[in-house]
Parts: sequence; structure tokens; C-alpha cells
Amino acid sequence: MANWCKNTVLFSGESSRVEAVLELFKEIEKQQNNTKQWHLPEFVTAPNSFMLDIQIDNQQISYHTMWMPNLDALREIADHFMVEFTSRFEETGMRISGIALYHDGILNEMQNEKHPEASYELDPKRQAYVVGGIPLDIKKDVTEAREERQWHASRELRYEDKDSFKTTGNVTKEEINALFGDLPEGELLLKFAELKNFEQARDIFNSMDEYAIVLMENYLIQTFHHIEKLNYSHDQYIALRFLDQLINNYDAERILDLTPARDLTADHTPQDTELLQERLAGKLPHIDLNGTDFTIDWRLRELRETESPWNKLDFNTMDMSESGDEYFCLYNTADHTHYQFDDAITSLPENIILLEIPYEIKLDPVAVAREYAIDVREFVMQNPIQKDLKANVKPLSATGIPELIEENLKKEQARKIGR
Repeated sequence: MANWCKNTVLFSGESSRVEAVLELFKEIEKQQNNTKQWHLPEFVTAPNSFMLDIQIDNQQISYHTMWMPNLDALREIADHFMVEFTSRFEETGMRISGIALYHDGILNEMQNEKHPEASYELDPKRQAYVVGGIPLDIKKDVTEAREERQWHASRELRYEDKDSFKTTGNVTKEEINALFGDLPEGELLLKFAELKNFEQARDIFNSMDEYAIVLMENYLIQTFHHIEKLNYSHDQYIALRFLDQLINNYDAERILDLTPARDLTADHTPQDTELLQERLAGKLPHIDLNGTDFTIDWRLRELRETESPWNKLDFNTMDMSESGDEYFCLYNTADHTHYQFDDAITSLPENIILLEIPYEIKLDPVAVAREYAIDVREFVMQNPIQKDLKANVKPLSATGIPELIEENLKKEQARKIGR
């Protein structure tokens, strides 16, 4: 079951445009209440964007999302209506909290540790967040973010550019510990690289076991996935690129050949062990969709028909249950595609059923652990790999679509009478 993230958003701009945004959120909540399914406008394409329990109070919008804030969706909405926004978010289970500022086309996300002694408060009159009564300097933060993005664009490092990783610093471990405290080996590696002592950073990497390298790779994947949102300095970015080069040069087969001392298959049944070994070796899981085998690729957010891999079902276009435990997919049994119905539908389509597909942790816990830089062994112990995955099948009569059809027919009849 998903952890719920609380979001509070304030849009700013021309009053007519802000009012249009508020109406959009009201319509989203109305549609979800009427159909008992998730609803978003077509121009919102970002993954994991759905919102629950939308409430509006004096232009302040509050709602819940699964796991994390839906900042990319807010950006798409802001761009569509040509407005800006400030957003506060908090997910206590994973200790995620902070504020996001979207100004002049730049999204800048800050975690609460930037102001450790204070909390963010939303001031609708100022159309901004304040910390201890002092408005946040949005323009300053956005300017810094823009400069960082411009630097990334103009100074993109190539893996073969060895000059970028020449040791020019002689900082020692003792000096780093004196400044930053005792750091774990992964953080120590990055700190050496950040301070231009790449030789020491490489020595730490070479001393790591396979398990530690896998964890570093998971961390790197997650970090690069959100790199534009992180306020990393130039030197921190170079350190990440250096780690990326080390991992790319490392023998991939050794990464998967885990040592007995750090055996990821410990505490598992023989079947669990076999499934984990196969998954770590690169074998993707499969699921039965109404009798047809599909390959699960959570990294790409898609299901591919195994015998016809060009046929794909996109998780980004699916709705999700209110519990967050399953995805809803209207499925065409004739061509094995995702059926997109019109909100003005007036009759039940043929060959269409509802699939209830397990959520990502049940589909592929290894991929989820890697995405969020979670210890794979611990995560799979708590969320075992499923051998025989199968989507639950329901007829359209068991959904909210018949009620929607009935409502549309009444509207159509009313229009005819009114002519």
C-alpha cells in the first residue's frame, strides 16, 4: 500500500488564469467522485500524477499523492494555463518534506533541511511561502537553479574526457572527517571526488565489495533521475559523473556475482532465492493479462506483449485505485491494447474489460528498490518476488461506466427535448 504525501499548492498569475486552474481542480475531484476512478486532463502526462481528496480554501489547493509530490504534473498544469506556483509537501513515512517553487519556467525544489529550525507556512495574501514570517526569496532560488541548468548544458562531461577527472586536490580522510564527521564509504568517495582527489575516491571504489557497488549504482540511478531538481554544485556534479564512470568501467558480471558475505539471497526460501537470482541476472518478470503473457518493464513504465513486443501498455495512461494497490486498465481483448473511452460515451463498447493490475511493488520489487535507492535484499525480504502474477478481470458492468453512460443518455435526451 502506498504512503500518502500531503500537498498544499498556491498558483499565482493573472486572476482569470488562476481561477481557471481552480476550476480544473474542482472538475478533477468531481469526475473522480462520480466515476470512482482517477481523472486527469489530457495535457497532464507526467507519471504518478493522480490526486486524492482535493480541497480548495481561499485559492489554496490541498490534496494527497502517492509516495511523493506530483511536481511534474503541477508544472504541466502551470504551463498550460501560463501561471506559476509554490507548493509545500510532506510524506512522514519516508521523511520527505519541503517546498517547490515554479517561477519563470524553472522548477526549484528545496528540502526542509535548508531551513532546519523553521517550518514553511503558506501566505495566500503574499502568494508565497514564508519561513518564520519572512517570505522566501523565490527569484534568488530560481536564478540559482537557472544558472545550474545552464552550466549542465554548457559543460556536459563525456565519459572519455579523462581531463575532467585529474587529481588536483590532496585532501585527506582525516581532514574530511574533521569537516563533515565520519562518513560512510560511499559518501566519502563522493566527497573525495568533489574535492578533486580522484585517486583516493578511486581507491575507495576499488575496495568496495559487489554489494556496496550495487547500492552505489542504485543511488546514482535515482540521483540522475532527479538531477535537474537537485541544487548540486558544479563539483558535486563532477563527482557524480566520476562515480558514473567508475561503475560503467566495472565488470557488470561481477556486480551480479554477489559475494557469500553479502549474499542477497539469505533468509529466502529456495524458490525466493531462484527468483531473486534470475531477476538480478536481468530476467524481467511476467504477468498474465486475460490469458496473454506480458513482460513487465517498470523502469520504462510499460507492459510489453511477450510475443508481440511492439504492443505496449503504458502505466502512465492507467488509473490507480484509491488504495494505491492496483492499476486500472480498460483492455481490448481483441487487439490487446489499452482502450481509451470518451467521457461522452453512450453505450458499452464491445471486447472491453477492466484489468486490475497489481501495483509496482508486487510487479517488480527489485526495480522499485533500485529506483528509490533502497537496499534490495531488505526490500525483497519484505516484498517477495511473485512467481505467477495475474491481473484480476472484471466486466465493464462492474465499473462506474454504466452510470456514466446513463448520465450521458439523460443529458442527450434533455438536449433533444430542449430543442
